[in-house]
Amino acid sequence: MLMTDKQWLQFWTDQGLDDDTIRQLIITALPGMANQSPDSNNQAILGVIADLIIDEVDEFRKIYESRSLDRAKGGVLDDIAADWGVSRIDNDDDFLRFQIRLAKMLSRIGVTEDDIISLIAFILQADPTEFDVITDPDELGGDPEAVRFTNIPNRYSKSARKKNLLVKALESAVMPEVKIVSVDFQAVATQTLYVATATKKERSHFAVMDSMRDRAHTTDDNTTVATVTQRQRLHQVSKEG
Repeated sequence: MLMTDKQWLQFWTDQGLDDDTIRQLIITALPGMANQSPDSNNQAILGVIADLIIDEVDEFRKIYESRSLDRAKGGVLDDIAADWGVSRIDNDDDFLRFQIRLAKMLSRIGVTEDDIISLIAFILQADPTEFDVITDPDELGGDPEAVRFTNIPNRYSKSARKKNLLVKALESAVMPEVKIVSVDFQAVATQTLYVATATKKERSHFAVMDSMRDRAHTTDDNTTVATVTQRQRLHQVSKEG
């Protein structure tokens, strides 16, 4: 997550390196017996010293922030990437930052099932409960050194390059003797349901006209309802490995 300017200010405040904290430390540095009146020469001198130190610390803060992964860009970001063995593939600084974070993660990640799950979750920004890592030999043709990654959510992968990066990262993360059987992404299903309803109502009208009998009217209503349903389903499976 990129730190905002406000978050950086809070960061320096928490470190005790904000302007107000530095100035207060300097102008209160004299012993109690010295004249510390705001209008005194002592305070005037300390104020000048505080200004100089604050300017120096401000330069330090700028250098520190420019070297941080959140703030770095251009050539500075390229230098950080080179330190981690990462090369820029386009002008997308955010993706280069992502590659650097991945390289850092791979440098310290273990080879347990939980480690691999954390790796997938980091790359695709997915919930670890949404996909599976299968290591049971009974499900892998009896091979005790095989592994299969399945049900990886497609919606978290914004581009094919992230998918390719995931496969390469998984190959780097597992032990050399471990065989990756497959990397399967979740199927994407789109379903459209059409419902049409037709109603037909018939009414028969009977009239009796007879001078010897009262005038009478009767009706016979008949209502028919028919429903037609058409379902279309598009199914797509993406698989790597």
